[in-house]
Amino acid sequence: MSRQKLALLAIALAVTALGLWVRSACRTRDGVDLKPRPDALEYALAARSCAQHGSLSLPIGAAEYPPRYPPGFPLLAAPIIWLQDGDLAHAWRAALVYGLLGLLLVCLLGHLLEGLSGALLAGLILALSPEAVASSVALMSETASLALWAAVLLLLCLAARARGAVPPAAHLLGAGLLLGAAVTVRYTNLALLLPALLFLGTRHRFAPLRSLRTALLVLLPALLGAGAVLAYNQATFGSPWRDGYRFWAPPIYDNPGLVFSPRYLLHGLPGYWESGHLCAYGRALLGLDASLWTPWIAGLAALGLARTLLRSRCCPVARLIALAACTAGPALILFHLAYVWQSTRFLTPLLPLVAVLAGAGAKALAAGAARLARGRERAATAVVFVLVLAAAALPLGRPLRESVFPKGRIPPLPALLESLPGLDRELERPALVIVNFPVTLAVPALGSGREILVNDSAAADPHLNFIHLYRLRGKGGAAPGIKSLAIGKEPQEDALRHVLLHVAERRPVYYVYCAGEAPGGAGIDELGRRARLIEALARPPLTVFRVEARE
Repeated sequence: MSRQKLALLAIALAVTALGLWVRSACRTRDGVDLKPRPDALEYALAARSCAQHGSLSLPIGAAEYPPRYPPGFPLLAAPIIWLQDGDLAHAWRAALVYGLLGLLLVCLLGHLLEGLSGALLAGLILALSPEAVASSVALMSETASLALWAAVLLLLCLAARARGAVPPAAHLLGAGLLLGAAVTVRYTNLALLLPALLFLGTRHRFAPLRSLRTALLVLLPALLGAGAVLAYNQATFGSPWRDGYRFWAPPIYDNPGLVFSPRYLLHGLPGYWESGHLCAYGRALLGLDASLWTPWIAGLAALGLARTLLRSRCCPVARLIALAACTAGPALILFHLAYVWQSTRFLTPLLPLVAVLAGAGAKALAAGAARLARGRERAATAVVFVLVLAAAALPLGRPLRESVFPKGRIPPLPALLESLPGLDRELERPALVIVNFPVTLAVPALGSGREILVNDSAAADPHLNFIHLYRLRGKGGAAPGIKSLAIGKEPQEDALRHVLLHVAERRPVYYVYCAGEAPGGAGIDELGRRARLIEALARPPLTVFRVEARE
């Protein structure tokens, strides 16, 4: 192995080790507890169902339901969860694996553009990006999208720099297949098709048929991914154009004017966002909110884009990266500017491009500083390197402070999963059970034949509200057999009165309370004012109360 390859391997391993250390230090309770819900919990349950039973489904009571989100990420997470024997307490590691894989691929991409220094700088910038770190310790699809973007760009760059009139077909087919996989993870990843087709379609200016054949090597496999999603929708929802979003929330997703609208540019969704998408995403792209990167990194990326555009005539790799930055990036941003929901994590797939371009910008800055330093190239490069490292690491102070693990706090989910086995034997079979944690975790422990009410709060299972609101039926037309109980909310007063005054007179009622699940303990406090709660069993973080109506 040559010195160049050994140095690249050392850089990639060192940067990946740094990324792993930072992500381990920044783990939060929410990530391990599979929040935000329903996203993370739903991904985990669908991936576990795929790993253990070969089907994508959410078990809720006596019924199974399709997940809301596209099938790609649960399928990618399934092998990792299978290796962990379906342990949900460590499901977040699937996101970590793809986060580290994306980091490794970005190092290789930076090397193709700017050599060893480009690999080191791009890797460091991505390793220390707050959003990349946060996405790697929460079971969301962002790191899978990031890794797939980096992999597609890497294969296209390898094909671009290959000598000869025709790029290697294996690289192009691989890029097309990975692009198809990216579409099954998030529909917006189709934006990567733009730079690929533009680059390959114009590669042979005087041989359009050859350009077309080359472009089809990427286009056709990519369309397989889109076709797979349409086939899944047809088999699951009865129409290729109907998906899980429309199944679970039809009032929003059956209304195109609500899902996409130019009014979100300035105003966002009333009651949800403080500002419009233009302001929120503009601040994120400029680095002003330090969610994705800092203003210093944004400036280096702009400088790197200028340098890459200047090199694009003589360097096919630079031309491809520049095309991706000028087409796929804006396409992704424009989509989310008009989309109803707002979150800077939607821009995570841009991180490979920004990291590579910022590395190129830092190299250009180092070259300029070396000229000003009259040939002291090593000293100038070292100064720029330290500045880039400081700029990339600066925003990590907040996630490091928010991490609960150095303080010794144990997140509820692992302890909850350890406390649930055998709980069914502790409670009488005719008893009605109220829980304040997701019913998808409660039913396996309490038995599917038991009547269960879920104290529906921000930490409980939000799917139940949708099921009862839209009268959704599971596979085979089965009903969930479980109801939602919103303690302290006016529309549910009759249900609460029924539980406390009528059911408790005829059979036992238990409230299985998981500490840390109900926001601020409001649910149990409200229940305690309306009934007598007698502690029957304690298995931290679980406490089982016997509920008796007050006379």
